[in-house]
Amino acid sequence: MRSLIKLESLEQMLIREGLKYFYPKSTKLIRGKDGLYTEVKAIIPPYVFIYSQYEQIRNFKQKKDSISFIPTLGRTEHTTMKVSNREMEDFIRVVSQMQEKTHIYQAGEIEIPKGKRIRICGGVLDGVEGTLVKIKGIRDKRLVVSIPGIMFASTPIEKTFIQILD
Repeated sequence: MRSLIKLESLEQMLIREGLKYFYPKSTKLIRGKDGLYTEVKAIIPPYVFIYSQYEQIRNFKQKKDSISFIPTLGRTEHTTMKVSNREMEDFIRVVSQMQEKTHIYQAGEIEIPKGKRIRICGGVLDGVEGTLVKIKGIRDKRLVVSIPGIMFASTPIEKTFIQILD
């Protein structure tokens, strides 16, 4: 049985290879008995998103036999998945501004109701496009952005920042 690479060393390998990537993580300041320290934690373990041509990713994976691609929804084999630049950029912006009320769900984890396509105008998410939904059990209306078949992130938004696209 082969061991998996720690995400920190995977990041170092990706940097050495010159591959652009997104590893969603959060940093918290923790007060311990020995003083203050920072804790870095993966937001969406075990996902690391690599932005590259398929050939480069395949060559990188062949060099590192302990790296595995995660199957997309409905598939059993490991595969890569093409995600549009716009979808990935919007997802990264929402996840990177992780606030207490931002939630990340695996595809199929909850049912997202149909909603209106919107664009955020102003604020930290200016230009992000997604779907305006009301999720059962959550009080406020939310912006949902997704990586189709993999996961989606939802975050509360203020109505003054919404432009309806439909």
